[in-house]
Amino acid sequence: MTLDIDFDSASLDLSSSRIEGARVLLRGHDNHYPGKWKWVHFRLRGCRGREVSFELPDSFEPGSDHLERHRMVYSYDGHTWAFFPHNRRQPARGIYEFTLGAPFDRDEVFVAYGIPYPASRVDRMVESMASSPFVQPTRSADESFVLGMTPGGSDAFGRRVPPLPLYGLQIGEGGPDARRIVLMSGVHPNETPASHMMEGMMAFLIDPDHPDAQFVRSHAEVLIYPMVNPEGRFAGYNRGTREYPERDANRFWHPDLYGDFLEVRTIAESLKQDLDGPPDYFIDLHSWTDTGRHFGILSREDGFHLDPFWQAFRRIEPRVNEEPSNWLNWSTETFAFKILGARFAMTFETMFVPNMNIDGFHELGRNLGRALAAGLSARA
Repeated sequence: MTLDIDFDSASLDLSSSRIEGARVLLRGHDNHYPGKWKWVHFRLRGCRGREVSFELPDSFEPGSDHLERHRMVYSYDGHTWAFFPHNRRQPARGIYEFTLGAPFDRDEVFVAYGIPYPASRVDRMVESMASSPFVQPTRSADESFVLGMTPGGSDAFGRRVPPLPLYGLQIGEGGPDARRIVLMSGVHPNETPASHMMEGMMAFLIDPDHPDAQFVRSHAEVLIYPMVNPEGRFAGYNRGTREYPERDANRFWHPDLYGDFLEVRTIAESLKQDLDGPPDYFIDLHSWTDTGRHFGILSREDGFHLDPFWQAFRRIEPRVNEEPSNWLNWSTETFAFKILGARFAMTFETMFVPNMNIDGFHELGRNLGRALAAGLSARA
């Protein structure tokens, strides 16, 4: 059997990983937290008819206890994913072990920490939405919805990362009386459930028949930036970009800080051009490693937890919780509130929930869209 990471969003320290019989001893790679791991995604070849056990050290960030209920995923084609049925942390041995409990029935299998969302999937999503009469480029984007291209280069594994597009899409009629909504995801590369949630929300917003989608389109201008950090996603990083893998890409959202942080600067400056006033809603989608309830990070001091949109979302999705925002870091949320003057700003964190598949995250995105309709209606 052999291990391979020569594909979009793969991540594994191959030099420190090895195969001993039917045991695959893995080592994750994280530039932001050296010696720890948070995202792994690899391909195992030559495994047909073999019952394989996988091991990772429990040096997991943000803590090995977050692996207690986690379940890894696998796929034979890189598109349809299933959860490993047997996952166990063994603190005494300092490892996290997982297995199918049966022989693989294909020659190669993809394995990942969570359901991946490769950078190339954004290209396909944008291409599929381009034919919708409800979608157009943002003011700063070209006719292909491109705000700019990343530079490309080599990643920490020595792989070539091609230049990748940064997209800006607008949904809705706009106009002087329209509300302004900003939706964003993909700042942190390993937070793939957020991207699946974004995909579900975008599909909902262009639904020609759903009355809530129709209401949002007729009352709002929705600006969408679906993948802020495509090179980091392609390279399989945790929190940084390909150029700055050791930095947290969600701590530099201020004109005095983003400097040559190309992805951050491009999206931030595009937002200033694309908006003709403060956004009424700014929502940045992220993901968290725990397996509890999805939650929104929002300012209670500013009354955001009482907003009709947020109240509607919690009624539709009772599994959603909330955490207070403190405005301490220059995240996208802080940038929206303090620089753009957003009337409501939130970071929303989806969980890597065991057995929650792509359809589940799509549903979460659709329900966020329905809640936006309720919030707009209450403000009308």
